[in-house]
Amino acid sequence: MRIEVLIDELVLHGFDPRERLAIGDGLTTELGRLLASDAPSWRGARPAEVAHVAGPRITIAPAQPPGPALAGAVRSAIATTMAAKP
Repeated sequence: MRIEVLIDELVLHGFDPRERLAIGDGLTTELGRLLASDAPSWRGARPAEVAHVAGPRITIAPAQPPGPALAGAVRSAIATTMAAKP
C-alpha cells in the first residue's frame, strides 16, 4: 500500500524561521508513523486527491516539540476530509 501526502504550504506563527527544516522533519517523521499505524484499517481504500485540507488551530507549549502536535492535526484533517468524500 502506498500513501502520498503533499503539504504545499504550512503556516506557523510564533516560530523562528530558522527552525523550519527541523519542524518539517519532525512533522514528516511523526505523520509517517501515524499513517503507518492507520494503514491496517484502510482495507478497500481507493485513490483520492484532495485539493485543500484545513487543519485545526493548535497551540504548542514552548518546551513541546511541534512535530507530534502538527502531525496529529494533519492526520485529523485528512481523516475528516476523506470521511466526507462520497
